[in-house]
Amino acid sequence: LMKQLLLETDVSVERIAYSLGYPSADHIARYFQQHAHMSPSQYRASHHT
Repeated sequence: LMKQLLLETDVSVERIAYSLGYPSADHIARYFQQHAHMSPSQYRASHHT
């Protein structure tokens, strides 16, 4: 769901984190980095044309 929201919306990573129940954007960024091997912002930028 995080990846989908990053690609389909312009909502900030912080707002996405809170909407998904994460305590902070830093928390979700670390989790995302571990699994996607890039930050949420890098993921969004790499998939926008």
